[in-house]
Amino acid sequence: MIVYHLPMLAISEGASASMLDGEVRRFLIDEFANIDPDWAHDNYFVASTAVWVTEGSAADSERDDELVLLADLIRLAATAVLEAPLASPRLTIRYFGLGQDSHRRIIGPFERTLLLSDHSIATADLAALERIGGLAKSWHAAGYDADHPAFGALGAFGAVYTSLNARPELRMMPTMVALEGIFAPENAPAIARRMTATLSALLASEPALTASIRQLYDIRSDIIHGRSLKDDANEAMGRVGAIACRATLAVMDRLVRGKVPPNRWTDVLEARS
Repeated sequence: MIVYHLPMLAISEGASASMLDGEVRRFLIDEFANIDPDWAHDNYFVASTAVWVTEGSAADSERDDELVLLADLIRLAATAVLEAPLASPRLTIRYFGLGQDSHRRIIGPFERTLLLSDHSIATADLAALERIGGLAKSWHAAGYDADHPAFGALGAFGAVYTSLNARPELRMMPTMVALEGIFAPENAPAIARRMTATLSALLASEPALTASIRQLYDIRSDIIHGRSLKDDANEAMGRVGAIACRATLAVMDRLVRGKVPPNRWTDVLEARS
């Protein structure tokens, strides 16, 4: 069995769902003790910890580059559904050959920290897990892996924990820049106006959300020029994150339904610009 930790995501008690030839569910303390007995203690193990579990042995650790893309695709789908900046499974720990005589673990730069801390920021119930699984399956089937540029804004939204968690006044910037790269590329003039037009077409049912882009650009300008923020930095990050999540869902829906190959993904944006 192979286990990839999905950091910062909690699973409701009793909830689980099939995803990408595996299952997303809670990590059991007995499973943890089987491979990491020095760390598996009830007094600091988080019972709601989310993992993606699939079949495999210790030898499959050689396929980590391939498998982590699947785990990260699930993380991106969860980010979009829950509108929460979930960190990448590449940062924490994964186990290969759990429950077998031979096993191996790969530890990311955050080691076990995220696994052992109660730092969940979103909880997925059964309905959410089923939606997350459906999205990950459709994206994967259409040929879009977790490193595809269409997911740039979701990835940036989740990256704030690792890079800017201690600087709330800067946390919106990576997501804002990623949105620019997708919806107003090539340093085109009138970026804010172009982004507003493109996003308004994608999110036509949410005029209040897209109308806030100009205000977000004002905040961005204040940050770049070192001015004091007149707005709450965390609230601004939440708004730009919501735009990233909903816009990505809208783009991916068009790509999947239109059977657009990954190398032609910008066609759906050019048609609306």
